[in-house]
Amino acid sequence: MAKAVKTKDVKAVIAIDETNYKLIFGLKFLKEIGMLPNSSTDNTVAFSEMVGGIMEFDPFSLLKALKASLITYDDLDEKAIEEWFETTEQVDWLFENFTKFLESAPLTAKKTKQLMVYFKKAMAEMEIPEV
Repeated sequence: MAKAVKTKDVKAVIAIDETNYKLIFGLKFLKEIGMLPNSSTDNTVAFSEMVGGIMEFDPFSLLKALKASLITYDDLDEKAIEEWFETTEQVDWLFENFTKFLESAPLTAKKTKQLMVYFKKAMAEMEIPEV
């Protein structure tokens, strides 16, 4: 049974086919979501769209981010990730925690925290309730 692994302090780990995979937010992750060296404007847009999509509960944004965070595992292919994503009961858990994972990773923390302030303010102004 596919499930996300929950611990007391919420670890960035999921289990696919009984194998635990730590979600990794390094350079491969950044490249996979569309960020490129020497392209700060495009990088800001790519990262903002992903984070905003996750905050708006867009499954495609979450899936893209999930695939990117698992890109370093050679034994895990896109099909297995999509099958897990479609059948897991942990999608809500991922939506609730993915931005927290990004806020705690060294290469994504500052930009994520900056975006979270902006998106929360924008949602409040549009009167979109946080879930």
